[in-house]
Amino acid sequence: MKNLIITLIIFGVLVFPSTVIAQDPLWSYETPGAVLAIETTEDIVAVGSKGGVISVFSITGILKWKFRTGGDVGSISIFGDTLAVGSADSSIYIFDSDTGHLRWTAYIGEFPKVAVSEYTIAVGTYDNELFVLNKDNGKVIWNASGKDKIENIFLIEISKNTLIAATGDIDSKPKRGYIRTYDMTTGRRMWEYKIDGWAYTLAVSDDTIITGSWKEKMGTGEVYALDRDGNLRWKLSEFGVFSGLEEVSSVAVSGDSVAFGEFGYDEGKVYLVDKETGEVKWSEYIRDPFLDIESPFSMQWIALTEDSVIVGSRDNKVYVYEKETGCERWSYKTRNDIHTVAVSGDKVIAGSMDRNVYVFDEGEIGSAPWCKKQMDEGTLKNIEIAGIIAAVLGFIFVVMVFTGRI
Repeated sequence: MKNLIITLIIFGVLVFPSTVIAQDPLWSYETPGAVLAIETTEDIVAVGSKGGVISVFSITGILKWKFRTGGDVGSISIFGDTLAVGSADSSIYIFDSDTGHLRWTAYIGEFPKVAVSEYTIAVGTYDNELFVLNKDNGKVIWNASGKDKIENIFLIEISKNTLIAATGDIDSKPKRGYIRTYDMTTGRRMWEYKIDGWAYTLAVSDDTIITGSWKEKMGTGEVYALDRDGNLRWKLSEFGVFSGLEEVSSVAVSGDSVAFGEFGYDEGKVYLVDKETGEVKWSEYIRDPFLDIESPFSMQWIALTEDSVIVGSRDNKVYVYEKETGCERWSYKTRNDIHTVAVSGDKVIAGSMDRNVYVFDEGEIGSAPWCKKQMDEGTLKNIEIAGIIAAVLGFIFVVMVFTGRI
């Protein structure tokens, strides 16, 4: 009897395996403060920290150089051998990305966001300034703030000689924001699109601009997809398939897909949708890996590769999901919130509020362990029954041991 029960317990464990595996980092490094920003190329990982330090590593984890600014480093951009940093000391710093040589610095404005192109550096600030500067000497080429009334600038990107800014008026009630685009050469405003709420997130591809809104009331968030001429392609909101989308915390676009994270007090969810239509391909709650219950924490940051959706979560974990199926490939738990994620080739990079930057292998396609999404209803039912039987037999076995019957 004893051997039979033990055999059945082992069988139940084998057919009812864990839904997730852990992944150890290839390397990690403790920076001077919580990690606030990450930017990568094929060769380097640049990390901005609370406390003002920019640290630059080789992709293999060797510290190349570091520099301390006068405030938290919240924005980094790299183009060629130029690395630009936006610091909370209201200044930008321009470095040689390989050596760390400081080429020049300039006082700009509150919480500057930076974007570097071949010849210029764009800077948007929280106090309503939008500049384009000469990359070599910092000379102002144009300043949109003198022509336009611009809201607080949350994010900027440069694409196809166009500067794209995601903005929000922090003093307006209700909240409002815009996606604004400018010709990089002349500073001429090309078009603007009004967002219901702050345009708090931004992702850009060759033909699509994605933003997610941050509004007054939870459960009223929206995701917008615009074409490059400023026309609305689709919008997902509380009136759509989500029946109450919470605030949108992060967006990413790659290939034919858009991914975004949903921020809510009682739930956190990641979505993958079709870039052209907005149709939901799959969605997944962040779940406790042992109890398989919905977590009250939500995603903060999203990144996309050809095969994976990368999620940094406030439950201290980085998750990697298979893009095709939505199955969780692996996860890793740090000691504090994940604040930012990035990718470089087949490497996943995560920055944590525990001060560490972590670098992982993305993992192979099809390497996700047991996944409910890939099983039919009958198989799932049989597995659940086997798990219940194993649990009951395990309980009986423990009782028999303690009562001396075995």
